Amino acid sequence: MRTRIKRNFGFEQLENRNLLAGNITTSLQGSVLTIVGDDAANSIAVYNSSPGVVQLQALGDTTITGQTLFTGLTGINFNFNGGTSGVNRGNDVIVVTNLTLSAGVAITTGDGNIIVAMGNFDNTGGLVDAAVNSHLGAVSIGNGLGITLGSGTNTVVANGVTVGGSAGMNFVISSGTGTNN
Repeated sequence: MRTRIKRNFGFEQLENRNLLAGNITTSLQGSVLTIVGDDAANSIAVYNSSPGVVQLQALGDTTITGQTLFTGLTGINFNFNGGTSGVNRGNDVIVVTNLTLSAGVAITTGDGNIIVAMGNFDNTGGLVDAAVNSHLGAVSIGNGLGITLGSGTNTVVANGVTVGGSAGMNFVISSGTGTNN
């Protein structure tokens, strides 16, 4: 005769998981791409993967929601502050390399330790993720570059970057309080 064993199954609650990696979303309006970062640490590289094709590459644990390959782009807006000063306190990395655009580039970040690396910069010291090393190259922006950084320890490096546009201010960097390199 068999003896039946009664087993009680239950569920045990696990601890909450908070993801530290950022998520980036993309949207296209006409020929201008907008890249929006959330309030976590976002890391992205943007470059021409072939002539006329712009590719977005998530670096580290960052994810990209939306399209990552684009043709016919003329300009890019990076919005890593949610449209509001003092938010998005992630430590963000934005790499723009090996890229040609006929219009402008605007980079706006929130507070945090921000790195903006452009062009054929020296990455031998590991400033940003080594995944970008095979894509490094000159950048040509046809109509202005604006970089607005929040408070924190901010680093901007550029080498081989050409910025064009009409007479006036075609290249502007502004930042909040903190250490700026």
